[in-house]
Amino acid sequence: MREPELISIDTNQVKQIQIEALRFLIEYLEENKINYFIIAGTLLGAVRHKGFIPWDDDVDIGMTRQDYNRFITLFRNDFDCYNEGLYFLQNWDTDPHFAMPFSKLRVNNTIYKEEVTQYVNIHHGIYIDIFPFDDVHSNKLLSCIQEKGTMLLQKMILVKSNYKLTSRKMSVFYKIFLFPFPKKLMIALIHAINAKNTEDNKLMVCSGGSYGFKKEVVKKQWFERSEILRFENLEVKAPLGYISYLTNLYGDYKKIPEINQRGNRHQIIEKSAKKL
Repeated sequence: MREPELISIDTNQVKQIQIEALRFLIEYLEENKINYFIIAGTLLGAVRHKGFIPWDDDVDIGMTRQDYNRFITLFRNDFDCYNEGLYFLQNWDTDPHFAMPFSKLRVNNTIYKEEVTQYVNIHHGIYIDIFPFDDVHSNKLLSCIQEKGTMLLQKMILVKSNYKLTSRKMSVFYKIFLFPFPKKLMIALIHAINAKNTEDNKLMVCSGGSYGFKKEVVKKQWFERSEILRFENLEVKAPLGYISYLTNLYGDYKKIPEINQRGNRHQIIEKSAKKL
């Protein structure tokens, strides 16, 4: 079968494709009564700009671990029925060289290639990030093990999957010691050291978040209820405690950054989509 012809697209066209993917995802989640909330830059954009941050094109969705696991199980079973070949749900289970501890809803017949993964044999389509929120241990020692252990194991998985790391020396160091350790074992260890959902645990953490463990730790009560915000031409769910969440993550989130502090942190090297 002949591959579709792809043409170069700009950031505004990327955003249009993401909006349609987000519309599809929200409809699927609501139909299956799976709770979600916009987070990180998407939430910041909704609050401050009523849509995308002008110089960015992230779409970030969060779920509790229970909702996340239910979502990926349902979507895997319903895949052909719901997406008609338009989307691919990428995670550890569906894309063997994918290294991140969350999922990406990729748009088929598109390319959005990041520098860090340019040599990795994975689906490189335009995407929406879908993050699980895991409970944080109430015990300080266990929470420290959770923080340091997940960070180390995640770096090991990145190297194992040939992701481009900032430090070449660290990459070589990890590769020397990683041969005896299969990726499945490291993934199992990450799941094992994360806290289970109990009433004693008042905190949770965005697994795979960009800002580090301590910044990504949130109070569960911020996310117990939601409210509707506008994101471009969509209505989306935001955590009711979004002011506390955004302040914790960004500080003065209402302040517009200086021009030299703006930019897409993903370092995109190719953006293309199927020719219409």
